Amino acid sequence: ELCAMSSHFKTAFASDGTCFVLSGGVECKVSCVNTGFEILGAGMCSESLNFGKSVELSRSDIWGYGSAEEIWINRFKSLAQFSKKIVIIDRYFFQNVWEAAQRRSTDNSMKNFFGFLSELGKTYHVKIISHGGAKDSDFHAGVYDYFYKSIARIPALNKALESWELSSVKEEFFQGESHDRLIGFDRHLCQIGNGMRVFGPAPHPRATFSGKYDYNNELSQRESISRKSVLWRETS
Repeated sequence: ELCAMSSHFKTAFASDGTCFVLSGGVECKVSCVNTGFEILGAGMCSESLNFGKSVELSRSDIWGYGSAEEIWINRFKSLAQFSKKIVIIDRYFFQNVWEAAQRRSTDNSMKNFFGFLSELGKTYHVKIISHGGAKDSDFHAGVYDYFYKSIARIPALNKALESWELSSVKEEFFQGESHDRLIGFDRHLCQIGNGMRVFGPAPHPRATFSGKYDYNNELSQRESISRKSVLWRETS
């Protein structure tokens, strides 16, 4: 019964006595081999296998041979499950989408990302900040048309969207304020060297990665500054 809770969380803490009994009188920790769920005594936080894995992943690169689904599950799924607002800041995301549209092909990174969100059974406020050319340009029209036709009007993908916003900002914003590519899940911030490209097909270049709690509201500061550089904005 305890292992059944693994769909909600992977680590729980209880009194040392309770853990000792559950482990069969061996030690103050017990884990499920099949689900990865673990219960530890209150003073054994540092011995958590799941905490250790999380810390390691938050500091290690994303290798280029991993599938988009594998990367999503290992790095982002848990953050998305317990978030409501998602902010993507990626200078080249709209460029990649537009180029795919010009080739009459699909930008798999966008489709995969919203597909993964839709599988979680929740709705999100999603904001994408990128460079998408000037208002009413072919670049603008291409990005919006692609997003609307490929994501916003597709029931299997738009069911995860409570609201959405596409914001094209001047390139100077990325040069001076947000050179790094980021995805924010509420107050958790992920910095990704290749940005949204990691959700595309493998192989892709190895990407640096770091994840942290946004103690200093760095994401909201970037959002605020980006509003001064907006070229166009589309919303639901």
